[in-house]
Amino acid sequence: METNIKNDVKLHRYFKIFETDEFSMTEEYVHKKYKKLALKYHPDKGGSNSEFQDLQEGYDTLLIICRIREEEKKSDSQSYLFSVINQLTKFHSKYQEPIEKIADILLNKIGSFSIQYLESLDIQTLHKIHTYLLNAQLSDYVNNEIIENIHRVIEKKKNRNIIFKNTSLEDMMEKNVYKFNYKEETFFAPLWHSEIEFETADGEEFSLYCIPDLPKHGWLDENNNLCIYHKLNFNAELLLREQIIIQLNSYCFHLPVEKINIKKSQIVKLEKQGLWKIDENEMFDTTQRTHVYIYLDLV
Repeated sequence: METNIKNDVKLHRYFKIFETDEFSMTEEYVHKKYKKLALKYHPDKGGSNSEFQDLQEGYDTLLIICRIREEEKKSDSQSYLFSVINQLTKFHSKYQEPIEKIADILLNKIGSFSIQYLESLDIQTLHKIHTYLLNAQLSDYVNNEIIENIHRVIEKKKNRNIIFKNTSLEDMMEKNVYKFNYKEETFFAPLWHSEIEFETADGEEFSLYCIPDLPKHGWLDENNNLCIYHKLNFNAELLLREQIIIQLNSYCFHLPVEKINIKKSQIVKLEKQGLWKIDENEMFDTTQRTHVYIYLDLV
């Protein structure tokens, strides 16, 4: 299941900066080379901000490739698949352009998404793949055939029809309920859920899948927490403020400055400010919320 990096201009520049190529580089080499180059390109050492940012982007991107190649060597198709998805989820909001290229290579080229392979997976694993691709917006980088294959196999395994409904952030944050008709019956679905199972009066079971429609810098994790990537200019003025406002669509989240550490990358938790928490026993329950995680980069 070996993959090949195309002659993409930006990736090629990263290889040139780090004096390596896709086949010979290792994670250890990239780490050591980054430390050496950081001394050269850091603004405090005479480099420019754009050069150092390019170096940082190259470092993160090459690490993704290294880690996934290691999984290729030691793992089965399923482990490799989840390694790809996890790495892309981690970095997709920060580096749109190179991640699109890597996703095209590593997701669309592997045989793991064939119908035969998908049919060999249990329904829980299929749900996990489906959730990762949609909630983390990785579906933007995957061709439609792959998504359709997953839908078909889930329908076949469940032996039921599945309805797909796009949901906005507003739908998920508010108490919005989707009213729809199926087989001449009326049903109601709370839009903060990811999957809801229904049964008609004559005993037919079917499912409704809610597909989040979020901006590129926002996604949902596997626990339905809302995740937001935010780049923040760190300066003396910031230290005088009590909070910063982070916006996602029409929603503003207030991040106390005292929660921010003086380090480049960090994750800040805003407790109980996310979506409504899913209660499997009472699907319309809105007594608790999930959390918001701010993936913060100081520049």
